[in-house]
Order: sequence, then C-alpha cells, then structure tokens
Amino acid sequence: MEGVYHQQIQEDKTAALEAKHFATAGFTAIGTAYAAGQGIVALVGLFGTANIGTASSGLRGAADWNATLAWLGRGSLAAGGGGMALGTLVLDGIAVRPALIIGGFVLRRQGEKALTEARRYEANEAKANTEIAKLDALVPATV
Repeated sequence: MEGVYHQQIQEDKTAALEAKHFATAGFTAIGTAYAAGQGIVALVGLFGTANIGTASSGLRGAADWNATLAWLGRGSLAAGGGGMALGTLVLDGIAVRPALIIGGFVLRRQGEKALTEARRYEANEAKANTEIAKLDALVPATV
C-alpha cells in the first residue's frame, strides 16, 4: 500500500511541475508579445514622423498614439495610406505573432511528451498481453 501512495505522490509532483512549465511558457509568450508591441511603438516614436511633418517624438498623449498607428498603417487615410485602422492591425500582428510562435513551441513540446508517454504505455501493455498469453497457454482448457 505504501508503494502505491509513493507512486501517486510522484505522479502528482510530475503533473504539478508540467503545469508550472506550461504556465511559465504562457507568461513568457505574453511578455514577449507585450515587449514586441512596446518596442515597435518606441521605435516609431523615435524615427517616425506624423503626416503633419512633425517628428513623432515631439508629440504626446493621444496625438502621439494616433500618429504612431497612422505611421504603422503607411500614412493617414487622407494621404492614401491605411490609416490608424491598418496601423492597429499591423501592431496587433507584431505583438501577437511572437506569442503564437512561443505558444506553438510549448504545445508541441507538451504533445511530444504525451506521445512518448502513450508509446511507453502501449509497449508496456503489449508486454503484459504477451505474458498473459503465455500464462493462458499453460492453463489447460476446461471446456
């Protein structure tokens, strides 16, 4: 009975560690997405210019944010660009893509672990079935 209890503790410990790694990877993906988005906004602020010819670094608040989005959208709608709407899509794509990539790597790793465990279980089951067949062959049929 004590062996079963110890085995259950080990399984619970393994599950808790896997959950911790999964959560850590998720937070890493979110942090990477946030950093990518903020990095792009900062770079546009340093090097971009608003459609009025003013450097983005000289703008503040909503004007700065709107100019940044318009710059990412390749200019204002009036100037023939995609405007703030396209800029929002571009910024979202820049921020979301790293999160999806990291999340995909994490899920792939978890899937590979599950597949390895399933194959190990299958091999043990096949071995047990072989042993059972050997034992069945030793027992005479009573019918």
